[in-house]
Amino acid sequence: MQPAACNNLDGVVNSSVATATRKPRDLGRQSASELLATELKNEILDGSLRPGQSLREVDLCEQFSVARNTVREALRLLTRDGLATHEVHHSVTVRVFSPSEVRDIFQIRALIEESVARRAGALTAEQIERLEGVLSDSEHAFQRGDSKSGTNGNLAFHRELVSLIGNRRIDSTFMQLLTETRLIHASMEERAGGHWIERNRELLGNLVAGQDDAFRANLAEYIDVALKEATESLPLP
Repeated sequence: MQPAACNNLDGVVNSSVATATRKPRDLGRQSASELLATELKNEILDGSLRPGQSLREVDLCEQFSVARNTVREALRLLTRDGLATHEVHHSVTVRVFSPSEVRDIFQIRALIEESVARRAGALTAEQIERLEGVLSDSEHAFQRGDSKSGTNGNLAFHRELVSLIGNRRIDSTFMQLLTETRLIHASMEERAGGHWIERNRELLGNLVAGQDDAFRANLAEYIDVALKEATESLPLP
């Protein structure tokens, strides 16, 4: 982890409190625990912190120069968001998904993404351009050997697909699923991943051409392959 990025987080909060009598409180300001939780979340999702790795309060206090209560609250936030687990009398650890949990995640993803087929043949030029841009960024990342950015781009493409449905509640639910999917990917060994680009291009082509049945069929194949890879990558119990 990079201590400098969140060094003296408590000081950030203390300085804002000191000026509270002179300025209206900024309700959008993050607390020290929220900043730390965000930093840890980023490191979990980019694979710097591995599934099953212990998140010891003492170590985090020293590394980020924050109080123990700040660390404890940050870990509570990670646990609430499903990125960490806590067992009584044990330290908090980065979450490890079971095979059944992985299946649940991909099954729900399939149900949501299948609804995008209703938009086949109705995409605007702006929507097509945005989807093509995300695909292009992901492809370039894989080509330069940046599998993490490529994987993030792959998930971003599916986030953009679901946004076509136009339902904020679905968007919110799907974002949580993608966060969990990214954590699952973090447990996978580094791999090229470029094969997802062509599959995503097929999905986009189906939507542009108005081929709703072909979109559903290709999506089902995509989910099946992704689920198989994710399940095979899980650490042995």
